Amino acid sequence: MNDSGILKFSQLLVAFELDNANSVSNSEIAKQSFESVMQSAIEFKQFNAIPVTIFIITSDTPAELLRDFFEEKERITDVNFQYSVNDSHSYFGTKNVMTAFAGNNDVIVFCDSDCVYEKHHLQNMVKALTNSSASVVYGMTYANLFNATSFQSIAALCWQFPPESIGYVTGWGGNRWANNLAVRSLVLKSNPFPDLQISRLRNAQLKIERVLWEETLIESGLEITEVDSKCWHLIFDSSMSLLQRHFIHGVARSTRAKLKSDSFQMQLLGTFGFVFKRALLLIQLCLRGRVSIQNCFGALGILFGVGIFRLGGFIITRGRFGITSRQ
Repeated sequence: MNDSGILKFSQLLVAFELDNANSVSNSEIAKQSFESVMQSAIEFKQFNAIPVTIFIITSDTPAELLRDFFEEKERITDVNFQYSVNDSHSYFGTKNVMTAFAGNNDVIVFCDSDCVYEKHHLQNMVKALTNSSASVVYGMTYANLFNATSFQSIAALCWQFPPESIGYVTGWGGNRWANNLAVRSLVLKSNPFPDLQISRLRNAQLKIERVLWEETLIESGLEITEVDSKCWHLIFDSSMSLLQRHFIHGVARSTRAKLKSDSFQMQLLGTFGFVFKRALLLIQLCLRGRVSIQNCFGALGILFGVGIFRLGGFIITRGRFGITSRQ
């Protein structure tokens, strides 16, 4: 790195986290996701004389189930592949394994197996990181609504990833997700993701871990930025899946309140705050013509259920799960 903070890096390491293929129970989705990552890596190599390696990272068995597919792709491209099985059984613990392969002057880009990435993704992420003093770069994650049903389009208005048709809206709920993330290798080595054993609900745990990691970076004075590099996350296709996800958000809020010794009253207000804030945003978007009246009313109805499930997750978690750290 030179005096201005601009990073001159040695190699690009792409971590393709495969465990999420289990969450959608569909190996074809993992194949589609990997194909998009590989095409982005091929394009990156066309414009940069920088070594690129795709690491297929898993804490379970999906890599073995898809090994024939990966080996066939490896034969038809000059992008290097490497397999790594990590036994942490934690979303972020699995990502931390990349520090073992990286030098102090590399770039690591994290991709998940339940997302599809645009062709220029790696080029955009690396450019944003290397042409600035930022230590971490987040891209933009949208709900995948390419072949969506009417209900999926409505449900997406209650989800954490916005439909691409409305773009990112201030106050939507954040656009910093670890499925679309680039980081300087030395920063990750010095500040690994927390690997906590907080809750039996995996999604609640990973939400807490990401927030804690960001807080550590900010407290250390490190810069975090965002870039319009797109990926599309699968939208849940049933009302129960959507409500379960928001139940988990309630669990995450309650558990984090205990972990940070925050006021339960403040966390509870935050739980309800999501519902009210999203309802106001939907009404504003409807008045501006960016969301149809029918979809707006449908989403407002779903939001009522979302609030109940978030509150349920919050209340049930109080006092049920202990907190221990594996760090």
